[in-house]
Amino acid sequence: MVVESDGAVALAGLMTDSAAAPFRGKRVLIVASGEHVDAALFG
Repeated sequence: MVVESDGAVALAGLMTDSAAAPFRGKRVLIVASGEHVDAALFG
């Protein structure tokens, strides 16, 4: 998976212990997107 850096902010936030605590044991949906990646660069 290739995610533009701004699109990965939500995941990075949930990877910290203090932010993740309320979500432990629950299903969480994170939309990892971004528009600054040129798909042609990644073939």
